[in-house]
Amino acid sequence: MRQPPSINSAVSGIAPISAPGRPAPGARLLLALVAIATIWLVILPALAQVSTVRTMIDRHEAHGVDPSAKFYSELPAMPMISQRVDEIRRAEPAAFGLRQP
Repeated sequence: MRQPPSINSAVSGIAPISAPGRPAPGARLLLALVAIATIWLVILPALAQVSTVRTMIDRHEAHGVDPSAKFYSELPAMPMISQRVDEIRRAEPAAFGLRQP
């Protein structure tokens, strides 16, 4: 019967062997990091160049919306945006799919 890894094997640098069919230790972590890096560094920048997304980004920048803000209430443009949303909801009560206040 196979014994669990001992302190001596950990200290000597012998890595535990994974079960057949399972990735080696650390492989899943590496795969997750590669996936996150690919999304962050390749997919999101490419998505930002799609015309509809680019239009939305440009509109937000023109209105002073800071994409790094944690809370929209901190943005200087928020009062103007809230006022515009209220005007739209008064003109079209079903706008934004919200119930009447």
